[in-house]
Amino acid sequence: MQKTKASLWVIAATTVTVATLFLLPFTPKIAVRTTQVKLGELEKTVFLEGVVRYQDEQACLNTQAGQVYSVHVSQGQKVKAGDLLISMDTTIEEESLAVLSQMLHEQDRLIVDEQYADVISTAVMQTTWDARVTTQELRASIETKQIRAAKDGIIGGVYVQEGEYVAAFTALGYVRGEEKCIAAVKMVDYSSDISDGTIARVLSGTGEALGLATLCKTDAPVVNEITAQLAQQLTFYPETTTNLADAEIGDQVTLEVLYGANGDAALVPVSAIDHNDMLWVVENDKAMPIAVDTAKHNEQYVCVPDQLIGQQIILDPSLYDLYAGCGIKEEK
Repeated sequence: MQKTKASLWVIAATTVTVATLFLLPFTPKIAVRTTQVKLGELEKTVFLEGVVRYQDEQACLNTQAGQVYSVHVSQGQKVKAGDLLISMDTTIEEESLAVLSQMLHEQDRLIVDEQYADVISTAVMQTTWDARVTTQELRASIETKQIRAAKDGIIGGVYVQEGEYVAAFTALGYVRGEEKCIAAVKMVDYSSDISDGTIARVLSGTGEALGLATLCKTDAPVVNEITAQLAQQLTFYPETTTNLADAEIGDQVTLEVLYGANGDAALVPVSAIDHNDMLWVVENDKAMPIAVDTAKHNEQYVCVPDQLIGQQIILDPSLYDLYAGCGIKEEK
């Protein structure tokens, strides 16, 4: 009896297997849309908001608190590097320097005079040395209170008047270049490699093309007070002086920044990747999933291994009930 039952189970299992193998070729094929993996260049872009400014803007700062003694320039005036712009009051330093200079002169005279040279004590010599050090410090302080132009340019503004008292590190004015540039702020994102030399397309507030600009300066990241995120200022120079000829200082513009271009890459549309980061390839009318690294991508395409170039793939695979080895046909 047990042998009979076992035989019946074997017969049943064999029947199911045979039926499955017989019916498998007749399983309806899934209708899908397909395309091919193509060779191309992956371009990454990021959009930034910028403001038109003058190039080489240099703030004129005083490092010590004090009174403005004299303003030597006016707005719009051309200056050369090293030109004196603003003088801070140095009366105290000059008076102290005069006293020390007189003292040093007297001591030097005594040292030279052989009659007194033998009685000059070590303490007096030390005092003389200290006085010379203080003299150098006073002269350095006087020099720092002479605000000079760091580069050639034009006086963009003067913010103080003679006789006005200002705190340390106050902006007294600024010097600017004659040409225009674009300043933009970008949140620090280490996945977007934007470096000096990167090209951007410039668009006006109304969408008008204003030519190309090149990233020439990247400031160190600082914490944005509003978002509490790291941000950095980027400065773009126009490719030609005519690109921003009609733009006014302070105009808002949009920068379409192109970065990280990958030439000769195997590309597939973003829609060809399912929610599991799988690419479904077609071989002999059957679908097979392949795991891909989606790290290199933009809004339209994803880079895949070069050996897949020319391979037929399924678009929008998540729309279909696909499984490994399922039969597929082209959707009509």
